[in-house]
Amino acid sequence: MPQDFSCQNLRNRSFKGQNLAGANFSYADIRGADFTGANLTGVNFSHAKAGLKRYSVICLLSISLTLAALSGLVSGFISSLIGYFFQPINLLKNSFPPNLAFIILLAIFFTVLIRQGIKAAFTTLAFTFTIASILTLTGAFLAVLAIFGILVGVVAVAISISVAGKRTGMITIAESLIICEILVIIGFKPLTQLMIESTNVFLLGTELPTMALALICPILSAYIAWQALLENEQFAWVQKIVMIFLTFASGTSFRGADLTDANFTEAMLLGCNLKKATITRTRWFQAKLDYAKLEGTILIQAEVRDLLVTGQGKDEFFTRLNFRGANLTEANLMNARFTESDLSQATLNGACLEKANLTRVQAQGTDFRKAILTGACLESWMIDNTTRFDGVICDYIYLGNRQRERHPNIGIFTAEEFAKLFGTGV
Repeated sequence: MPQDFSCQNLRNRSFKGQNLAGANFSYADIRGADFTGANLTGVNFSHAKAGLKRYSVICLLSISLTLAALSGLVSGFISSLIGYFFQPINLLKNSFPPNLAFIILLAIFFTVLIRQGIKAAFTTLAFTFTIASILTLTGAFLAVLAIFGILVGVVAVAISISVAGKRTGMITIAESLIICEILVIIGFKPLTQLMIESTNVFLLGTELPTMALALICPILSAYIAWQALLENEQFAWVQKIVMIFLTFASGTSFRGADLTDANFTEAMLLGCNLKKATITRTRWFQAKLDYAKLEGTILIQAEVRDLLVTGQGKDEFFTRLNFRGANLTEANLMNARFTESDLSQATLNGACLEKANLTRVQAQGTDFRKAILTGACLESWMIDNTTRFDGVICDYIYLGNRQRERHPNIGIFTAEEFAKLFGTGV
């Protein structure tokens, strides 16, 4: 009789190498559990909560908060200096004020970063820094230091949100902001002694730009981190950095496990280890796979992973991809292009493949039961006697691209005609 672990707290439990075929782990807390090499055939992990061990979370959050503190210190230090350079006496005695070079460099760098990505931003920075340093080395140096502080803040926020959620990310931002503001206030005491006596000092911007910069730096860090976690391609580098930190963390391990026909519907799998796991027909619908280790599985392909999680592939291109053993039950694949992809042993039970392009796909052992194939292009596709078409819904198909070689020529298929055409029963 299959074992029932549903709704239980199984944190840090070891199931290494065990035979748990058919077991029920739905809604269980399996954070830090070890399923390495286990037989998990047909196991129900729906709504399970997997992820990092507690000490790993604590270590990562400690690193995040340390980086946030460093970001706040750098931002506060620079803000105080910029406040000093905004004083009227310093504005007058510098032919090219350092604060002006600082603002221009910072604006250029982050404009290019947001629009074109990190490589273009640093290429632009190298060029503009060379020009700015000729005019004022101090301003150029402060800009580079500010960029460093903000990018450190980006990593801090991204790690905290990835590990513990949005609320912890807000705490990280707040920590950076508080440290920054404290440093600005402390720095203002000696600076105010140097101010020229004037009722317009505040309006001239001594405090105003300093306070504004102290606010902008953490906000900019949070914005970039948030865009990265929303998978904005321009900030993919942030996720790569976070992944490096998570690589050293210990979480739920399915390494080398047999997950054939397992169900992970709506499971939380943050940072899980799925390396070299067997995931034939494994159900991933609405699962959270952020920062999971996926080497040796078809999930390493972003397009494949996204489709398996969302089930939505209408009008999308999936050319020359490996979907071997994928579970696409009831997926919406209308008008999708799978040209030359490997769909062998996959299950498309109940999937909508209306007008889909399946030219030269490998479909040996593929399950098309109850799938909709009306209007699909099946030119030179490769099937065998293990490909299943029971209950398939198909009025007509094309055996040539661009809607050529319609079958049947007129009208719609009967069940017998479809079976005769593909040499298999329906």
